[in-house]
Amino acid sequence: MAISNTEACRRYRERNREAFNARSLATTKRLRALYPERYKEYARKSNHKRRMSALEHYGKTCACCGETRWQFLAIHHVNGGGGKHRLELGGANQFYQWLKREGYPTGFGVLCHNCNQAKGEMTEAEFRSVQSRDRRAAE
Repeated sequence: MAISNTEACRRYRERNREAFNARSLATTKRLRALYPERYKEYARKSNHKRRMSALEHYGKTCACCGETRWQFLAIHHVNGGGGKHRLELGGANQFYQWLKREGYPTGFGVLCHNCNQAKGEMTEAEFRSVQSRDRRAAE
């Protein structure tokens, strides 16, 4: 069976991962220094694309209040610990990369920033109480 060029490249990178990562990092740093504005624009676009992909996968609507404008939405950790997890990964952009790499695992959802903040500040019972009161008021 013939090995595809892509497969051969993948195997080569695996065997030479440390050297490959060092060269890749050096190239990235050099290009970032030479073309800072271009790099910022590229990073902004690719980060936006990753975020939109994650929002699309997890529903693109706040599970609490129904907000749908992407500018107000965030991926939240259903069981808490989101801040710690993001710090371990190195920030929000790495978090979106991690989600994609892991195949968008369960345990995450979409909340708007307001609901996400409220959920983080309240106990689960308080949050559910406010949520049900708001739903009754809207009816």
